[in-house]
Amino acid sequence: MRFEEICRLAESFGFHLKGGKGSHRVFSRPGTDAMLNFQNVGGFAKPYQVKQLLKVAEEYDLKLEE
Repeated sequence: MRFEEICRLAESFGFHLKGGKGSHRVFSRPGTDAMLNFQNVGGFAKPYQVKQLLKVAEEYDLKLEE
């Protein structure tokens, strides 16, 4: 998945950018203990990071915001 797409998807699930350095972006969401760390590797997120986002979304029953 493209790095920019995973960042937008996280935001659509209600996550907010907390910061990051270099190629990393860290997202958190109020009401959860989840912290997501995405790394830009050649324009793409690492596969395990995509799975992590989907697992958190399922675990907290998150819905996409419009």
